[in-house]
Amino acid sequence: MANHCDFYEYKSSLFSAGHWCVLKDKEISSDVYKQFCEYASSAKNCPFRRKDSSSDCFLTTACVVAKNLPDDCYELKTLRAFRDSYIKGLANGEEIIKEYYDIAPKIIDAIEKEPNADCIFKKLFEELVQPCVHYIEQRQNEKAHALYEKTVLKLKEKYLK
Repeated sequence: MANHCDFYEYKSSLFSAGHWCVLKDKEISSDVYKQFCEYASSAKNCPFRRKDSSSDCFLTTACVVAKNLPDDCYELKTLRAFRDSYIKGLANGEEIIKEYYDIAPKIIDAIEKEPNADCIFKKLFEELVQPCVHYIEQRQNEKAHALYEKTVLKLKEKYLK
């Protein structure tokens, strides 16, 4: 028997069955299960647990988790590379990144308290993550940065009053 993540459960009922994260109280995809839950040793990399890590883009991770994509999906790799190259290369890049890591976990915590949190994260994926990735692919880095920054400011105003 596998040594699962402490927060993993397999739930089944008369009508459905699936993988479940007790920590987030939500169903997870088979991909997320295989990547993070199947073995306790890989659970430390779970995006649900890593709110204290500065190596991740928290808001994007929340969106990707809401869409049940893996932590190493194309979108996250693209945005992380953008952060590590374009944003860090700006004159105030380190300051922008630090500010983001200070505010993003608070925004996520506030959104997670909303009854429609999954819908909010899915909307952010569609209206922020996907367009930013598209801009980056088109080498329109300024547009990607502007959209991302504008969205984070809007979220800050809405959820961190």
